[in-house]
Amino acid sequence: MNVNLKLSILWVAILSWIISNNVVNAEPLTENASVQQIVIAADEWCPYNCQPDSDQPGYMVEMVQQGLELVAPGRYTVKYTQVPWERAMKLARIGDKVHGIIGAIASEAEGLHVPIQSQGLMYAKLFVRSSNDWRYENIAQMISSCVKFGAISGYDYSEQIAAFIVQHPKQVELVYGDPALPKLIKFLMVDRVDTIIEDQAVFWYNVKTLGHDRDSFREAGGIDQPQNLYVAFHDKQVAELVSRGTVELREKGLLDAILKKYNLQDWQ
Repeated sequence: MNVNLKLSILWVAILSWIISNNVVNAEPLTENASVQQIVIAADEWCPYNCQPDSDQPGYMVEMVQQGLELVAPGRYTVKYTQVPWERAMKLARIGDKVHGIIGAIASEAEGLHVPIQSQGLMYAKLFVRSSNDWRYENIAQMISSCVKFGAISGYDYSEQIAAFIVQHPKQVELVYGDPALPKLIKFLMVDRVDTIIEDQAVFWYNVKTLGHDRDSFREAGGIDQPQNLYVAFHDKQVAELVSRGTVELREKGLLDAILKKYNLQDWQ
């Protein structure tokens, strides 16, 4: 046999052995390929979820990122993106492009899985300009006083507020898209609405970040009782892992460290 042909056959055999051996033993490649990306989304609702890819993306975003890494190290990467609320809900229920929504109450999460452990607490209140002496007592009083009411389309409010929005559309100004809350605050400042409804922490956080004078606004009454907030997921297993991660973050003192960045305290 020709010497060159023998050498060619030998090199082919050696290369085949190297390739075969590397594929069989390519554990790092297999591990990297098995990492699952979790996409969580919502419209901006700071301090729960703020600007993506920033030092302060929102404390719930950081809870999911750090919690999953604690209980399932190396198995997940978490990507946070801003999507208008109604669209985020639809996409999460499909579970293809979006896998979880941030800042949902249990009644909003139909078709999704919520962690056993909550990721926050919402206290919905009505806000007015400081120069307005109106104070919320009940729905009947709000109707009789002809208050112009501002709210965000697609949000799941209490039964009485939801009924008011449907039954008294002439008294309601709904805003759409993202960011929605800054629009509502602007409407309040220019007297397009008399009062708006929002979570207490979210409203005051936005007043500060938008550069408004806190003394320009005041709370005009609470709506119902505080409600637990969740990051709800399409996948039940991920929801369970986030619940476990929440427990570990709290036990290790890491939750307090996250919340401190947003000038918040543990809700439990």
